[in-house]
Amino acid sequence: MERRLRSDAAGNAPEDAAAVETAFAPVRPEHCARTSRDVAALVSRYRPKMPDAAWEPIAPFVRAAVTDATPHTVYGVKALLSTLSHFARWCTETAGLELDRAVVFDRYVIEEFIVKGCPGLNPASRGNRRSQLLRMAESLLGPDRAPGALNPLRASDPQRPYTEAQIGSLRS
Repeated sequence: MERRLRSDAAGNAPEDAAAVETAFAPVRPEHCARTSRDVAALVSRYRPKMPDAAWEPIAPFVRAAVTDATPHTVYGVKALLSTLSHFARWCTETAGLELDRAVVFDRYVIEEFIVKGCPGLNPASRGNRRSQLLRMAESLLGPDRAPGALNPLRASDPQRPYTEAQIGSLRS
């Protein structure tokens, strides 16, 4: 989703700070638009790949946070549900945190989850999850309490599209 300056009909940019913040709000492409009814339906039907005993205690927190954050992020409902489900489970079971937005969406908690809670994911996937959580934090906590910039993650190693044997067979 792109962020572009919204100006008035005459092409004038806004002048006050609140208007500038609104003017630079994400512009969701039409194919990504979701009505509150669509979001509610997806959220209510969602079941993560985890035991019911792990999901049931975190489900209300996950559903409420995703419902509130979805209109303000570029990410789809299912992506946010999946990421937040795993994050909330890690927060309660591993980090021993209560499911409070101000606690869970702290930048240091997000960073620790990405480093310690996602060891099997490649750097690009960890970066994507971190971005989703940070955008949710910005949306749910507001600009004054949203997490700041985090340390960059290392880039993923590019994968070769073909093996040496495949390249050889293509050339023969």
